[in-house]
Amino acid sequence: MSQLSRLISILALLKSKRIITATELSEKFDVSVRTIYRDIPKLEEAGVPVITIEGVGYTLMDGYTVAPVQFSEKEANDLITAELLVKQSNDSSFVENFDEATTKIKSFFRAYTQEKSEVLRSKIHVFNKIYENISSNALAEIQLAIINLNFTEINYRKANDTNISFGLIT
Repeated sequence: MSQLSRLISILALLKSKRIITATELSEKFDVSVRTIYRDIPKLEEAGVPVITIEGVGYTLMDGYTVAPVQFSEKEANDLITAELLVKQSNDSSFVENFDEATTKIKSFFRAYTQEKSEVLRSKIHVFNKIYENISSNALAEIQLAIINLNFTEINYRKANDTNISFGLIT
């Protein structure tokens, strides 16, 4: 990660948390605490009102706002998919609050990203869930295949069946 990307990410974290420590930041970005100590003054030089609370951590001055963050297509896709998964919850207040939060977040999507997320929303369906202890990183690729109308081959195994099958998403 470049220094500029890290500084922007640190700013986003400062906006999203009340107080964050240099150790938390160093672990998040896999850099030394010393690097974080050098990054904070760079943010301050750029006009970001970072407040250092000795022995506690960093925070931003109350009322400070930053320009909206732009979401990548994959981040937007994951948010839409999470929204559909959350709707499966039996907790109506959780569903309602998540829906309100995603509405606010989606207001920051670029028009192109909004259009793509609407395509994804109309094409993805969440069925009753049966969880297995299997991990995969395929969801983002499947989302992109759906919204970009790409063919994608999927190998899968039916429940209670040891045979592996394959199919295409179109």
